[in-house]
This record gives sequence, structure tokens and C-alpha cells, in this order.
Amino acid sequence: MRRIYDVFLLLFAFSTLSLAGQKGAPDQIDNFFKALISGKNNMADFVLGSELEKSQRLGISYAGVPDKFLISYDIDKDVKDKINSGDLKYDVKKESLGKGFTKATFSLKGMSYKREFFFLNNRFISPSLYYTQSWKNFKTKYFNLYLSDTSLFNNYSAQKLDQFVDALGSLLNLNKDDKELLEKNKIIYILCRDEKEIEKLTGFNTRGMYTLAFDEVITTFNCHFHEISHLLMNFRLRTLPLFTLPFFQEGFASATGGRGGLMRNIILDAGYYLQKAGYIPYNSILTKKEFASEDASMTYPVSGLYNLFLMNAMGIEAYLKLYRGYSGSDEYVKSLQTDSIKLPPQTRFREFLNSYNSLSGISFEEKGTPGRLIYEGSAGKIYDSGKFYLIRLRSNMILSDPEKSGSYKSKKFEEIFPKTAYTGAKYLVTSSEREVSVYNLYTNNLIASYSQGFSFSQRNVPRVQGGMYQFYISKDIFDEDLEFLQISGI
Repeated sequence: MRRIYDVFLLLFAFSTLSLAGQKGAPDQIDNFFKALISGKNNMADFVLGSELEKSQRLGISYAGVPDKFLISYDIDKDVKDKINSGDLKYDVKKESLGKGFTKATFSLKGMSYKREFFFLNNRFISPSLYYTQSWKNFKTKYFNLYLSDTSLFNNYSAQKLDQFVDALGSLLNLNKDDKELLEKNKIIYILCRDEKEIEKLTGFNTRGMYTLAFDEVITTFNCHFHEISHLLMNFRLRTLPLFTLPFFQEGFASATGGRGGLMRNIILDAGYYLQKAGYIPYNSILTKKEFASEDASMTYPVSGLYNLFLMNAMGIEAYLKLYRGYSGSDEYVKSLQTDSIKLPPQTRFREFLNSYNSLSGISFEEKGTPGRLIYEGSAGKIYDSGKFYLIRLRSNMILSDPEKSGSYKSKKFEEIFPKTAYTGAKYLVTSSEREVSVYNLYTNNLIASYSQGFSFSQRNVPRVQGGMYQFYISKDIFDEDLEFLQISGI
């Protein structure tokens, strides 16, 4: 009996320890919020070690921000102040998600204010770690990719991402050590199915963004060069203020990376038109308030064009110094006024505009004889005309690489032709009386464009031979000779 009693006591002791551990575990999360609100603790002590390493892996840090991993995942300062003064009360609701994951919802009593935080084994983590745990993951030269739906991505896009980093890295004068660090520790690229999925990961309903806390590009675009440009600028500067005047921040990313779904040539040509037409002079959107007061469809192209001018006129090192000079605290950036922003004389920008050559890739001017006919069929005709292809378009034209196959589905194709099955086409060429568009369906980006609304001539797309639209497309727009592609109409 004594032996049985001793065994019972031993089992009871282990059970008590286990229960105590279970009861104490949530306290770690409670302590996280106490520390976050009071500001008296080292918040790194509450972070999962691998997540802390992830946040620090590229060596990017922000002046006056001790806890980079909390950028955009924090509680507002005024809320913390009111809680500490006793003016507000808060509540934390914990939800077990399985496999050691917990979601903690922070809310203010009697108010609609809420913030969600994620934990693994009661340590703070990025939401992406939880949501992407079962996603397809693979690595390229510079990227660590997570795919929600593998059918929405392809190896071609992966190669284009790496090529973009190499090209922009050269522009930014990244040295050998920089490139080796990027190769080793990677840019995290998370491809979501739609905006709802992004909102789960970031809290924002958007089509794509660069998260500073963990240096992740979270997007619905196969090749979101704009957001990668933001990341590489911060990587080049390494230690920088958290805020930059939007005219420079968004201008640089637009000049080098275009916008989501639009290549830089499209954005820059739009900026040229808006500037020359006088719709939105560059010096009318220099301040943060002015920039925010106009639509992004105008501010991004105009600031992109002007930042391209600055990089060409000053050289990249002087430009980087200028960029850093208009970065600082939120208060500093908001305080900057137009007359305090020192830029080159307007005459130099006018000279740049006068020498600017269209990058859109579409033109209508006759270039002599049509050239050698390389396609004739239901979609129309294509002629090899030196540095251009002369297109005579009867219907929408799709061009496919005969060697490409697989389960990839183009979101852009399905958006334009929702009732037609996508069969692997690489390019789509469309035209109407007022517009010509060329899409790369592997990246879903618009790569060449003409729009009557952004043209000084205001001319319609010319028609020839039985009503076919006629225009020229620069060969530089395409990766390969169109003669070797399969071409058909749709």
C-alpha cells in the first residue's frame, strides 16, 4: 500500500507541475502586452528567436526604432499613454490555433479599437509565419518565395525577380558583400491569391506591400518590382529614418519598379504626359500633404519621372544623399515645405523633358516598307520591320511559347477573358480605336501601351486593309523573336 501511495504522490506531483506550466504559459502572452504598453522591458525577450533573426537578417534598421519587428504590429502610442494613465482599459482574448500557435486579439473596452497578434509557443511572431506554414516554399538566387496557389506562379517570374535585383543592385552600387548577403539571407516574397488573403497577413486591404518589420514583400503580383525597389533602397541605406518624403520614396520606386501590374516604361510615359500637359507640375506635390491630396495615378508617374531625372542629373550617390536628407521622423517629414526642398533649377528639368524619348514601345509613324511577313492568320499580320514589329490586328492576338507547359494560370488573362480557358499564352496584344495594350501573361504586367487620353496627338489607332488596326511595337518589349512563337487570335 505504501508503494502505491508513493506512486500516487509522484503522479500527482507531475500532474501539478504540468498544470502549472499550462496555466503559466498564457502569462507569457499577458506579459508581452504589459511590456508593450509600459515600454519598460526589452521586447526582444518576448520574440521567437528565429523571428528575431528574420527581422535582422538583411541588416536594415531604423533610427529611433529599437524594436523593428513591431513596425506596423504595435499598439498606437496615444493608446498606450491613456492605458498607462488609467484613462483606458484593455482586454486580450486568446485563441488557440493548434500546433502551438495562438492568436491574441487586443481591444479597448467600450471602443472598436482592435489589434491582432500572433504567437508560437507563446512567443511573438509575424502573422506570415502562421498563415504560410502550409504554403509552397522554394528559393531562388535572391528570394525565399511562399505561394498560396502554385498555379498562379511560374519559373519565368522567379527568374525575372532575380534579374530585377541584379539590375537595380547595379544602379544602387551594391557591392560584392551586399549581394552575397542578399543571396544568403534572401528577400521574403509572399504571393497571395487575392487582397483578402493579404489583409489576413498584414491587416491592410491592398494588392501588395513591403512590410518593414520582417523585410517581406506580400503581394498579389507575380513580379511586384515597385515594392522590391522600396526594400532594396532601404537595404542600400541600411540604417535610415523610418519616414521619407513620399515624393522621393514613391518616386524612386515608380522610376525603377513601375507599379503593381505596370512596368516602369508605362509609368514614366504617363508622368511625361502629365508633366508636359501641365496637369500636375512636379513642384505642386513635393510636400507630404500635397502628395497625399492628389490621386496616386498621377503622383506616382510624375514623381517617378522627376526622380529618374534626378538620378540621371546627379548620379546615384548624390541622389541617395538627397533621398536620405529628406527622411526623418514623421513630424520632420510633415513639416517640410516646398521652399525648403532644394532641387536642381527648373531649366535642367525642362531640358530633360525636351530630350525625353517615349518608352511605351508603341508608335504609329510609318517606317518605310512593312518588312518581312512573319505571321498571317486569324489575328491579323506581323511584319519584321527592323527594330520594330509592324502589327496589323484583326482580333486580340495571343502569342505562345511552344515549349512552355504546366499548370500555370494567368490572372490577367482570366480577368480580361473570364469565359475563355487560358492555354499557356505568354503575350496578349489588344487594340481598340483609342488604345493599344501588350501584356506579358507570365508576369501579368502591362509591358507596352498607347492611350489616346495620355497622348498629345489625341489620334485614334490607325486602321488599314479591311479595318485592321495598325501600329508598331519595339522589339525590345519582347524576350524573343516573335517568329518562333505560336500566334493565334482570340
